[in-house]
Amino acid sequence: MQIKAVVEAPSAALTLDEIRDTLPSVTVGDRPEVHREHEWPGWLFFVLAYVMAVGLAAGAVGSVGWAAVSGSMEPVGWAVGAGLGAVLQWRLAGAVQHFSRWGWIGAMAELGIAAAAKLSTLISGDFGGAVFGLVIDVMWMKYFWENREQFDIDTGF
Repeated sequence: MQIKAVVEAPSAALTLDEIRDTLPSVTVGDRPEVHREHEWPGWLFFVLAYVMAVGLAAGAVGSVGWAAVSGSMEPVGWAVGAGLGAVLQWRLAGAVQHFSRWGWIGAMAELGIAAAAKLSTLISGDFGGAVFGLVIDVMWMKYFWENREQFDIDTGF
């Protein structure tokens, strides 16, 4: 039995076209490519989500500082809550900015919870800012609903 060195062995390299032909297609069915670009409501949503994340992180740091100065452990709970909120809000903003399916689901869930809180305020009799905030939440929900195909959400239902 004769063994050939690697440099003497015949080359079995495939061209890129040969490799591409052996791979399965990435999409299933005839789905047109979707142009993904945020209009101003989407852009405003994720920018404000980033701002909120920074504010929550600052609140977490301030709570830790207050706990250190006062010697009380109560602000530590606030720090943990604000820190967790900052991380979640930052992730949501990034997911919406990059048209992630989870970004769409997260935005709709957050807006639904915010709208429910404003409805609760309306039911209790305070009409001041609740109506204004509810209108904004509904407009954002309408924007995300109309642009759900950009987030790879099935538009068939």
